[in-house]
Amino acid sequence: MTATMIALWNNKIINIMNSHVQIPKSILRNFAYKSKKDGYVVDYLDLHNNSIKTERIKKLDTIENYYSKDCEDFLSTTIEGPFGEISKKIREFGKGKIDPLTLSEREKHAILDFFNFTLKRSKIALEEANKASLTSAISPITQEEILMLSRARFFKEYFVNIIVNRTEIDFVIPRNCFYDKKAKSPEKRHYILPFAHKVAIILLPNEESKDYDSENKHRDYFYIDNENIMKKLNEFALHTEVGTNNEFVVGNINELNRLKEINLRFA
Repeated sequence: MTATMIALWNNKIINIMNSHVQIPKSILRNFAYKSKKDGYVVDYLDLHNNSIKTERIKKLDTIENYYSKDCEDFLSTTIEGPFGEISKKIREFGKGKIDPLTLSEREKHAILDFFNFTLKRSKIALEEANKASLTSAISPITQEEILMLSRARFFKEYFVNIIVNRTEIDFVIPRNCFYDKKAKSPEKRHYILPFAHKVAIILLPNEESKDYDSENKHRDYFYIDNENIMKKLNEFALHTEVGTNNEFVVGNINELNRLKEINLRFA
């Protein structure tokens, strides 16, 4: 998640960490390819100027010392580490190396934790926390304070399911990591987090669980074979990012070019 450098300043040794603000390097790695010059890089649609760019995964979405070492260690050990182990298992299933896929309650809890802390790392969470604070004008709330001090838990009424993409259209991922779309119930949403080109996690409202249990009581996943559905999901990713951070979307260059044209029409 971080790259550590040693810098000299005023004759002191200072540890400088490049903190990934919201999207972890471990997820970016799943969308990356190896460049001879820069190592692992990703292509992304920069929403500031609607242009496609390439950046090293250790640099994209980073700010020096945005989080303290204690916060970085907490995220790595408690949130990103467990999620990384689960995502590896799901990627293996997506490749046909594990069948069937079953997720334990502990694994599902770790996935919900990842969603919770990803939301707390968003631009909207920071803005809303400072709007609600009576002292933010004097002492603004930081993202780290939200992560380390807030006990708020979201997605309590949702269950975890897995999407396996069997089309030629790859998933894209917004800087926000997950995006949302309408659920069956008008007041609820589906939350989708792609963490590789062909697999994603979806959180569904608990009341929809019977739709899956009726088909297979052990079912933790479903497949998408329709390219039009995949294109629509990627458009949801774009629109969510525009409405939250308005920073970037990472993905396959062909799909990014398509989203670039869509974003231009709605700009």
